[in-house]
Amino acid sequence: MESPYGVARIAGTVQTEFALPGAEAYRTRVQVMLPAAANVEMILSAGPAFRFSGVLPWLLLMYVALPQPASTQDIRFEDYRTSVGEVEDGVLRVHLVAREVDWQPRGEGAPVLRAHAFSVGDGPPHMPGPMIRVEAGTAVEVSVTNTLDRTLVLRGLNDRDPASDVSDTPPQDGPRLPLGLIEENLRLGPGESGSVRFTPRTPGSFVYYGRTDPVDGPVPLALPGGDGPDGPFMGPLIVDSVGAVAEPNEQVMLITRWADRELDPSSWSLSWKMMINGRGWPATERLEYTVGDTVTWRVINASLQSHPMHLHGFYYEVHARGDQTSDTAFAPADRRLAVTEWLAGLGGTMRVRWIPEAPGNWLFHCHLVRHMSSGQRLAGETGPAHDGAMQDHAMEGMAGMVMGISVRPRPGGEAHAEEPVERRIQLYTSRREDVFGSEPAYSFIVDHGTTPARDSLQLPGSALVLTRDEMTEIVVYNRLEFPFGVHWHGLELESRYDGVADWSGDPGRAVPAIPPGDSLVVRIDPPRSGTFIYHVHSEPGPQLAQGMYGPLLVVEPDQPYDPEHDRVFLLASSGTEPNEQVPVVNGASDPPAVVVEAGRSYRLRFINMSTDDVKSVRLLGEGDLCLLYTSDA
Repeated sequence: MESPYGVARIAGTVQTEFALPGAEAYRTRVQVMLPAAANVEMILSAGPAFRFSGVLPWLLLMYVALPQPASTQDIRFEDYRTSVGEVEDGVLRVHLVAREVDWQPRGEGAPVLRAHAFSVGDGPPHMPGPMIRVEAGTAVEVSVTNTLDRTLVLRGLNDRDPASDVSDTPPQDGPRLPLGLIEENLRLGPGESGSVRFTPRTPGSFVYYGRTDPVDGPVPLALPGGDGPDGPFMGPLIVDSVGAVAEPNEQVMLITRWADRELDPSSWSLSWKMMINGRGWPATERLEYTVGDTVTWRVINASLQSHPMHLHGFYYEVHARGDQTSDTAFAPADRRLAVTEWLAGLGGTMRVRWIPEAPGNWLFHCHLVRHMSSGQRLAGETGPAHDGAMQDHAMEGMAGMVMGISVRPRPGGEAHAEEPVERRIQLYTSRREDVFGSEPAYSFIVDHGTTPARDSLQLPGSALVLTRDEMTEIVVYNRLEFPFGVHWHGLELESRYDGVADWSGDPGRAVPAIPPGDSLVVRIDPPRSGTFIYHVHSEPGPQLAQGMYGPLLVVEPDQPYDPEHDRVFLLASSGTEPNEQVPVVNGASDPPAVVVEAGRSYRLRFINMSTDDVKSVRLLGEGDLCLLYTSDA
């Protein structure tokens, strides 16, 4: 009889059932059935104690060896600010040990999962695997010991050749894969050790990973982030350019996913369970900065799912983009500003830099709702109250790919007096029954002199047109049956107005959701013109896809908005069931034709407020493609 904990040899006929210590779903009874009246019952617990019962009329020989998995207290959750290994004679040497661990990605009190992990020598297991970082041209030797009960295959420990690093045939239907990602480096049976040596010469943000015998799942062995215990079984391999000076406070974020059909059937879907550095909100690391700090992030997407990564309140400068073959570093003139950047699913990477200019609490998260909402909770967790009775919208209403950011005021910084309000807007919510079958639609409507009726409907919500550097006060009236916040996507403003209920504001003084029958005053002094969105945040259900969003435009002071020649196309998803929502343009599933005048110039603004979809837009002229625009969120 063999188990992940060791071997028990018993004279007689053996039948076993296994589910191991940790989460309740893993606890298992092992029964050993012997001939005649003999019966031995062993209860495997977190320790090597056994209970014996029955009659043993003949000799029973038994050998038991049960090395314990690392407890959740032993795990070192990575922040990836330091790398591992020692340089000896010009070679970076790292010793990794593959182990089985108990893992709580959603923090204490949450379900315990079983995972495979790497430790460095006899040290604690790292979750995810430790970071190997080296200058291009430096030889690397990685020795690995496999303490698992199954065969281990290591991949990604090699140089990447961007010119030829693509496989001819994918392991399953799909795009061709980087050879450097799928080539086998080591294959180790249980208890075996081995080593691999290579010299990385291509700078980039890569991953190495381990895979074990496959379970019945959709992830091929040649891809990172397998099913069940293999989900977080990987780590970053960072190759710096020769002579490059590492950023002193660079933060590396590794995006992984997890699924197990038996333990959590909901994980076996488009959403999976997403983690950043081995954890999901609210257990993710809290990032703390001071106003004026220079912040550098290196984000690696090893989840096999694409993610639009959104930063609240600030713009970040994109310094490099890459994949699992190489990085492309941009010259200063080519570094664009973004609040949302799309990361491709097959190893997409980015390196960004930003400077927090306002104190308070902020977020960095995937903008796909399925990757950052309460659906990311694990089976067995208590979900949020969909009747709007959440006690803490930030802790209960979000999960998964969310990083919390707290920015401290600059020491000695002076408080600034509030600017006088130059314009006021009153924004009301409305509800109309039975729009989505028996479910209602919601909308935001501006008061243009008359308070809109409670059942009036405008999809999408009223367009808000602000002027750069003009202090505007927006009063949001909640006439609905549930509390919510409103997020002003892409706008630089004070944290208390950012709209993440029970999180936005100062640490310890977060702004709550707007209660039913109440209102909230928001002050916005937009420093840049452009195309933005406002939308519900911290809502208890699918209200975003039921209409709670709208366009927000900021124009230059000397260029008033001209709706005839400045057209907005707001793309969204409409409906109450996530898998049954339909695409809409400006609120219509069958939008009317757009009529323009020949010889006139038009500005076209595209906004994607879909909950979980990517949209591609084509502008055709005389049958030829004039424009292809791919939008994330």
